[in-house]
Amino acid sequence: MKKKILLINFFLCILFLQTTYASISFNANDAPQYSVSNIPIELTKGADAIVRSASEIFIVKSEGTATYKNYRAITILNENGKGWGYIQESYDQFSNMSKITATLYDAQGKAVRKLKKDEVSDMSATTFSSGYGDNRIVSARMVYDNYPYTIEYEYSINYKGLLFYPSWYPQYGEGLAVQSSSFVIEMPHSLPLRYYSEDETLKPKITKGNSSTYYNWEVKDLKAIEIEPYGPTSSSQVMSVLVGPTDFKIDGYSGNMNSWQNFGEWYFLLNKGRDKLSSETTLKVRELTQDAQTDREKVKLVYQYLQDHTRYVSIQLGIGGWQTFEASDVEKNNYGDCKALTNYMQAMLKTIGIQSKPVLVKAGKRASKVCAEFCSNQFNHIFLTVPLADESDTLWLECTSQQSPLNYMGSFTDDRNVLLIDEKGSKIVRSPASTAEDNIRKRAIEAEILEDGGVAAKVAIQYRGLQQDYPRYIATMSSPREQEKWLQEVIELSGVTINEYEFTNISKDEPVVTLQLNINARQYASKAGKRLLINPNLLSRWSDVPQKMEKRTQPVVIKRPYSFKDEVYYTIPEGYAIESMPSEPVEIQSEFGAYKTQYFMSEDGKLQYSRFFQQNKVNLPAEKYEDFRQFMMEVSKADKTKVVLVKEE
Repeated sequence: MKKKILLINFFLCILFLQTTYASISFNANDAPQYSVSNIPIELTKGADAIVRSASEIFIVKSEGTATYKNYRAITILNENGKGWGYIQESYDQFSNMSKITATLYDAQGKAVRKLKKDEVSDMSATTFSSGYGDNRIVSARMVYDNYPYTIEYEYSINYKGLLFYPSWYPQYGEGLAVQSSSFVIEMPHSLPLRYYSEDETLKPKITKGNSSTYYNWEVKDLKAIEIEPYGPTSSSQVMSVLVGPTDFKIDGYSGNMNSWQNFGEWYFLLNKGRDKLSSETTLKVRELTQDAQTDREKVKLVYQYLQDHTRYVSIQLGIGGWQTFEASDVEKNNYGDCKALTNYMQAMLKTIGIQSKPVLVKAGKRASKVCAEFCSNQFNHIFLTVPLADESDTLWLECTSQQSPLNYMGSFTDDRNVLLIDEKGSKIVRSPASTAEDNIRKRAIEAEILEDGGVAAKVAIQYRGLQQDYPRYIATMSSPREQEKWLQEVIELSGVTINEYEFTNISKDEPVVTLQLNINARQYASKAGKRLLINPNLLSRWSDVPQKMEKRTQPVVIKRPYSFKDEVYYTIPEGYAIESMPSEPVEIQSEFGAYKTQYFMSEDGKLQYSRFFQQNKVNLPAEKYEDFRQFMMEVSKADKTKVVLVKEE
């Protein structure tokens, strides 16, 4: 009897607990698995957001058709992580996208609301640029004021033309941790899948079904990537799996991507025969170049003609993302996208017997690298190369710019793997890299130190190479107000007044821009009784000293080299003399760069200060970080050196 009573009490207790739990538990739309209490504490370190669960599935049905499904639940931990909850996807005439469904949950996993209609936009990809096309972008933004919160979303895309397969980036940026993520590709047995990863731990589990082969990648518990100062970019640190077809088909055009040669041949044939020009333009080009003595001179004249008579307009219609418009269309309309302008330039050179080749590139100053080991669509831009038979040299032409000098590769396309297109010899090559001597900024300054501590100066600045990219943009594309704002940022002097300025020598023959300035600054010198303390380094004081790190884990990376040269001549106030200044040059040599300053009096009684500083391109082990920091500290310290002037009795 006692056992029966105990048993009854036990079940009554269970019933009570179930009833009590039901009164505070989640409804059918809640997701208690997304409660932040279920996040391993180690994943929150350095994280602004955490992918709780993600699944990407790509189902290939034939050479030209496939379906992509994307499911993701991501917890936003703070304001910095808000952007990770935004959804953005593109589609075009070769694909159609389903409706995005999304739910927002609070910190306990209780459903707050569904995605609202006014939180979704569907607009042309060219809405914010100069151009037109059928590419569209769908965006969804759910926001919530109470952190942390979780957004769960899913959508699918059906493809009816396949040039590339989606690659997998389970952790796609800084500050993002991953609890669980998977990537599945389903392939018909008749179609082989190619895949590649630099990370040897990312290997797929492969299973075979009746009619398909399944490739499954999974990762769990990835801690957030933290970018260290002067370290590699996040894109070079994230895990990735590149995938691609062997045979593909889009808009009736078939190709093979088993090698760069095959892919390049497909691109060549896709655009073959689209270089016909009118007899008028052919005659014009021949007349333009008839007096030129070398091929280089001819190319320069035609390139200037291209810049003077065309402009860039983004055009993405149909297979227009890959197939150029006819050269005659550019001839008639005086505009085109990167493909059309490159094709037009190539066609004009062809009329005077100069051969050239297009080059596909992943453009962008911080663009991720093109993986040469794996042939796939990794490109977003195109330019032109011109081998000069009479000089054994090659010219590189950016055909979308109306300002770029001949044979100049700026940071948008320099020093990276590119695909040189040739009918039978397409291959990966390297675009030109610049040197520190190429990327130099020179300053020549005539300054007068005033007795009240102020300074008046005439400044001439010459920017070359990569250092002239932004000044050229400011000089040619900005309003006077924008120019003045930029100048105030460049001239780092307290209380500075820019009396007048002028951009000169904005050359199309070489990458150089010159700026002339007339400035005044109050309180330049510090007064101490009858003495004036001055820093002769007027405008180039280095202050960006890397922070001390107890444990450096990433290599030291400086992607591009630069150099800086200053010559400053000071007229000192009447009645003053130099009491003290460094008697010996300051020289610092390092694998990270070089630094040298000198101080001396000229014959006409002026104080002369010269400074040279060079930053090398480096990629060195983490153990070198403290050496690098010490180098930069020494440079910063030397830049603060004072000269003392004293008033003579």
